[in-house]
Amino acid sequence: MVGNLVIKRSQLVEAQITGAPAKGKRYQFTEVPNISRNNIIVYGFEAFTSSQLSITPNNNTVITSADQDQMAKNEVLMDTRSPSFPKTKRQGNRTTLLDLALATELWSWLPHVTLVATILAAASVFLWLSAIEFPMDDSYIHFVYAENLSEHGGLFFNDPGEKGVGSSSLLWVLILAAAHWAGLSTHSVAKLLGLSSLAIVGIGLYHLLRPLLLPWVALACALLVILSGHMIWFALSGMETMLFLALGILVAGLFMAGCASTPIYFDELSDGKTISITQASSVTIRLKENPTTGFSWVVTLPEGLSMADDKYAPDTVPAGIVGSGGTHIWTLRPDRTGTFTFRAVHMQPWMNVTGSEKTYTLKIVVK
Repeated sequence: MVGNLVIKRSQLVEAQITGAPAKGKRYQFTEVPNISRNNIIVYGFEAFTSSQLSITPNNNTVITSADQDQMAKNEVLMDTRSPSFPKTKRQGNRTTLLDLALATELWSWLPHVTLVATILAAASVFLWLSAIEFPMDDSYIHFVYAENLSEHGGLFFNDPGEKGVGSSSLLWVLILAAAHWAGLSTHSVAKLLGLSSLAIVGIGLYHLLRPLLLPWVALACALLVILSGHMIWFALSGMETMLFLALGILVAGLFMAGCASTPIYFDELSDGKTISITQASSVTIRLKENPTTGFSWVVTLPEGLSMADDKYAPDTVPAGIVGSGGTHIWTLRPDRTGTFTFRAVHMQPWMNVTGSEKTYTLKIVVK
């Protein structure tokens, strides 16, 4: 799930839960350092008997023997977040469709599906009246140039020796010529490209407006644009107009993505402050840390923020110097609008919080 840390299946987590474990029930970690504070979701908790575990010379617990059937029988469902959050019990290594939908957040594709379905529905009305013809002769000029280029290798309308090109878009002619050379109908390809370009315009416009408006408002604006009679008309006109507009939207989207990809940096001086960002932005937090002392920053990441990167950068020191510190760097990206608080406690992860630890908080308002 977005916003939750992941532990490998091969890793062991020792936790204390209240009551006797029972298959199919939901439990909560009471206080497990580096686990409950980081909202880790454990879908399948595999219980082992003392005879299945052993201690290595390095004092690490390892699994010596375990029967797969026994592990499946001992599975319980554990949730360190809200107990009302819907989960389904994992059976062996299989994942249910509900798990897949929640993990991939299929709901985020709903605006895209809505826009495409609306375009197809509106286009069907126009195509029902005239599925083959085009509304103006300029479209057929493109087709003649494309067919001559495909069949004779030259850009001409009637006479191969004529000078000058009467087409207003060389790119459109090249695309149609490639379709004709492949044995496809230039008329059908032109309409398909027009509708595809209109879908790109609608989806691109939605994403351009999304950082500025609420999701439903951005979707409504995109629907109003694509439902304009002129937009549907141009998409089915056989002209290059909609392709040109789609390319313009893509360029604008790439420009906005480039601007938003520049991270915003914060350090110890921003402790306790409130910042405001757009949903397309990212936030990078840098805090000094020296793991050789046993102390590190234990982070609490709220729902609504995703951890895009988590790394430690040691300081540059002369060779032979040990015990030097470095900087812990987190890069966060918002999943939705709202107000979220990033919290970090400087402590030894295996110790309980006493209240005297050094802390860091940053309130992030996503618009």
